Amino acid sequence: MAAVAIADSTTGDPVQELLTGVDFVPERSSLDEAAGGLAEDELVALAEDASGTTDTGIRLRAIRALAEYPGTETSQTLAAILSDHQDATGIDTLYVRAAAASLAAVEGASSVPAIGPLLNHPSQDVRVTAARALAATKSAAAVPLLRDRLGEEPEIQVRLALSAAIRDLTDAPLPQ
Repeated sequence: MAAVAIADSTTGDPVQELLTGVDFVPERSSLDEAAGGLAEDELVALAEDASGTTDTGIRLRAIRALAEYPGTETSQTLAAILSDHQDATGIDTLYVRAAAASLAAVEGASSVPAIGPLLNHPSQDVRVTAARALAATKSAAAVPLLRDRLGEEPEIQVRLALSAAIRDLTDAPLPQ
């Protein structure tokens, strides 16, 4: 019975099949092989979900997988997810969190202006992710944003993430 359910849930698309794993995001080489070339265009389409029909898990893993595809199209897609979901609630907060982490990975210091406003997001989980993503940028420009938020943040979970990000950015030599 379980084998039938799994078989019925397949999409027939090799890239989407790779994105059905729950606990991992496939490596770039596997995605490119499944796509028969560069998988970036398909991942961008899944992340944007213009049709509104992409499975939540597949869309989420596509957004995470974009961290392996630095470039203009990826950066624009991830930044659009952040700006389109500034006050996201529910499932949409998962997309924002994944996009922030992926944008930090592909853009580094250049992503600070796009990620910084998430420190004021209504969701404490998004604020935690924003702090971690800003730390991942390794940008000195993130430190004042993190310190400002730390001074007004009421949630201990977020305060801990902010403190850790500040520590990470001030203890290590930062590129200027």
